[in-house]
Amino acid sequence: MPGFTSTRPNLEADGPTLDIIIRPPILMLQALAAGPSGQMVPATQVQAVAMVDTGAQGTVITPAIAQQLGLQPTGSALAGGATGHAPVSANVYNVDIIFGAGVLVPNVAVMELPLAGQKIQALIGRDILRHGMLIYLGHANQFTLGF
Repeated sequence: MPGFTSTRPNLEADGPTLDIIIRPPILMLQALAAGPSGQMVPATQVQAVAMVDTGAQGTVITPAIAQQLGLQPTGSALAGGATGHAPVSANVYNVDIIFGAGVLVPNVAVMELPLAGQKIQALIGRDILRHGMLIYLGHANQFTLGF
């Protein structure tokens, strides 16, 4: 099972954060390249800081990432939170997510939500975590994520 362990200076305060790469799904890029023009489409990607969030049902990206990648919504979904506020409608996009260990999770449906006031640009939710294993070693300021 490929995976990685990350040590954070203060895991309790900062949470389990990691660098990821987000890109349009490779299948979409291949389909565009095979279109009438027959030209290769550059594989645009964005590096982002994500937090593993076992409380999030789905994975989230910020509006800035969706804009940088030129993503087109594939639908919308209602997104709620632990704050008790009423759910809001959020655009849904499909992306590939690559973790630092070279682990690719392809064609993930992500919601676009602002993560204002935080040092992260994405949340890794249970939709991705269901494919792997998370070990949180609070006393050592480490977490391990494996797929």
